[in-house]
Amino acid sequence: MWRENRLWGENRIAGELAKLGWRVSPRTVAKYRPKHLGRGRGQHWRTFLRNGGQLVDQANLPDAIAWGTRIGFVVAALLVSGGFFGGGMGKERPGALIALLWVGVVVLAASLITLGVGLIRART
Repeated sequence: MWRENRLWGENRIAGELAKLGWRVSPRTVAKYRPKHLGRGRGQHWRTFLRNGGQLVDQANLPDAIAWGTRIGFVVAALLVSGGFFGGGMGKERPGALIALLWVGVVVLAASLITLGVGLIRART
């Protein structure tokens, strides 16, 4: 299974084995992963941004809105990660930097809604 599905993690493989009647913990699956196989880590940021740019191109948005949407995805990724890690620096409760996370979520939502509307209009 590891060779054919490199992006699957231990939990997914344990779940698939359970469907076949084999009860195995994810830790056991990880223990028997072949050492020579690299771990699939999913999409890289470069791939994510390239795919997002291609979607923006397909949406046929006006230039200013298209660039705003592209930049929105990048800014949202930076704000969400910065807010997540910066907000956790408080000792007892989340620090003031947690607001960056929420701003990033709003920017991401606005970019996704703009892209979705553009893609729907492009299909009709």
